[in-house]
Amino acid sequence: MHRRSLRVLGVQGFWGLDWCAGYDGAWLWDKGTPDWSNYRDALYVGLHLLVPAIERIRFEVGADPRTRTWAFTIGLFEKATTQRWRSR
Repeated sequence: MHRRSLRVLGVQGFWGLDWCAGYDGAWLWDKGTPDWSNYRDALYVGLHLLVPAIERIRFEVGADPRTRTWAFTIGLFEKATTQRWRSR
C-alpha cells in the first residue's frame, strides 16, 4: 500500500504497509574453516507496518528448511540497525 499522510495533534507523518519475502543464509563457526554443517538458512514472509517515529514494525514468519522449524518475529527497527547492534 502506498504511504499515506497522517496528522495527529497538528503533527504530520506518513504510514503504510509493505509485504516482504526473502531468504537469509549465514555460516556460523568459531574455529577452523567453515563448511556446510555450519551453514544456517531460512525462508521468510512478512508484513511491515510503516509508522511515524518508529519507521517500521515488522511481523515475519520464517522457516528453516533443514530442521523444518518455524518462527514468528516482531521487530521494531530496520534489520540493518539490528544487525549493526548484533555485530558490536
